[in-house]
Amino acid sequence: MKSNKSYKITFAAIGAVLNMLGSMITMVLRIPIYMDTLGTVFVSRTLGFKYAIFTSIAGSIINSTYDPYALYFIPVGLTVALVSHISFSKDRSDIAHTLIIGIPAMIVSSFVTAYVFGGITSSSSSILLHLLHTNGLSLLASTVIVQTVTDLIDKYVIVRLSSFLQKVIPDEIKLKLEKEER
Repeated sequence: MKSNKSYKITFAAIGAVLNMLGSMITMVLRIPIYMDTLGTVFVSRTLGFKYAIFTSIAGSIINSTYDPYALYFIPVGLTVALVSHISFSKDRSDIAHTLIIGIPAMIVSSFVTAYVFGGITSSSSSILLHLLHTNGLSLLASTVIVQTVTDLIDKYVIVRLSSFLQKVIPDEIKLKLEKEER
């Protein structure tokens, strides 16, 4: 019989794959959201902070194989892991979860986007940022505006999807994930 810890590590690895799939889908379809923390939020909601950290870092490493910017955004993923764990520790509305997770993520990602990359990343939201910046807004102001809109939409979609995913986990798996570790 597999140990409880093995199930949790496997579940966290599946979360890293969800991070990759979310990121890849938005990049291919050129949707101006990110979806690269879907697995992190899902794992944080289901297993807690410790496993979400693993999911976030593993997801960023996987994403860096096709997106050279991914590793620089590890602080965003770690922030999302922490604040989603805090947010999901209480029963809140999806809007509240979105704000609690999205605002800190937006702050961290704005600084990474503006100061590490000068506003240009692999995300299609960089086009919106460039439009604002070339029309007179400072780079940081343009970044904050774009990141606020895109991060909040992104996190709302992620909160809803993670809620759906959590509901469709088979009861047998839920029981194995909930057992105490020895």
